[in-house]
Amino acid sequence: MNQEQNTQILLSELICTVSGKLLEQQYGISTMETYRTVWRKLQRYFDSLEEQYYHQDTAMDFLRMEYGIIPGKPMAKPQVDALRKVQALEDYYRHGDIVPKRKRREYVYPEQFRKIFDTYTEYRLRKGYSTRTNQSCMLYLERFGEYLSTEKVIEFSDIKEHHLISFSEYISKFPGPTIATTLGAIKSLLVYAYEHKLINSDLSKVVPKSGYKRNRKLPSAYSQDEVELILKAVDRSSPLGKRDYAILMLAARLGIRAGDIINLKFSNLKWDKSCIEFVQEKTEKAISLPMLGDVGEAIIDYLKYGRPKTDKKNVFVSHHAPFNEFLGKSLHHIAKKHILSAGIKIKRESKLGPHSLRHSLASSLLERNTPLPIISGIFDHADPGTTGLYLRIGISQLRECALEVPYETI
Repeated sequence: MNQEQNTQILLSELICTVSGKLLEQQYGISTMETYRTVWRKLQRYFDSLEEQYYHQDTAMDFLRMEYGIIPGKPMAKPQVDALRKVQALEDYYRHGDIVPKRKRREYVYPEQFRKIFDTYTEYRLRKGYSTRTNQSCMLYLERFGEYLSTEKVIEFSDIKEHHLISFSEYISKFPGPTIATTLGAIKSLLVYAYEHKLINSDLSKVVPKSGYKRNRKLPSAYSQDEVELILKAVDRSSPLGKRDYAILMLAARLGIRAGDIINLKFSNLKWDKSCIEFVQEKTEKAISLPMLGDVGEAIIDYLKYGRPKTDKKNVFVSHHAPFNEFLGKSLHHIAKKHILSAGIKIKRESKLGPHSLRHSLASSLLERNTPLPIISGIFDHADPGTTGLYLRIGISQLRECALEVPYETI
């Protein structure tokens, strides 16, 4: 069923059909009741207008009247939940199916800055910046635009030095890395604006330096013995345990980033070539990693005896209906759970997410005297200095650098 095939459908019939579809996807009783609560209100709204057939415009009017939802405006959680319930009806009405979606966050720019911000981000993409990096830049531009609006800046060309100084003070509440990347993005934007004659002077020189030094903190890493204890802490007799173990193995044995584990598809598992091939989310570069024996066994054990029956293309899915793909915070929770249950000593500065296992692998390779260029290749570090950072946690290498203490007899 789609809008072209059937332009009219009774709202009551649409609600009944979508309800059945959600039940087929094994939505729980309590979840279904939250959907029906919103749908009952929607039905009453349509009845009050004496409308029997579903119309998107009327549904949007309902969301505005009942929940105060205005397109393009930020929404609170109850508003997001209500919109999701109505969106399920819209999805089925248009596409004939319920399609779970993970939408990228939409960034809202003040109207007077929209054109330059959009053209600048398009310019960055053409220059080769990854989509993920550009998403971060869009967030910084959104903050900058909001601030300029509060300062009553009407045109981009109206920006003055004092606006940039006061904006740097405005973002001082954020962590050091965020301040540095935000100011860096604004500086780059101003260079672009000056080079394209959108402003008369090079205001990028006015942007203050954050003072934050990258890589000031050591990467959080566990010893190889501690990593083995973390892996052994997983209860592999349960479906959840089989899933968690396979995920941790990918992080600990191959150093795969959390985002890439989340996005891993069956098509990425090249069993015939004994490797895993995928395009990395962070760098948007293709990489091929060996399918180590114990890693392959963990994945097979999960697929055969742990993974729920679902047509999702992602290797790893949630074990709660409707068995959707993961969100980033889920992998962090999985890693933290098993690290804490491993009985190892957790230092105050230790990280508990999956990235700490990636750091641990790099540290382990360094301890085994693996050359830095090889480690850079395995981890796809564009900047060799990133790999060099692990020298700071390579204890044996640091011992080799120790100088002999001069002994002077008296």
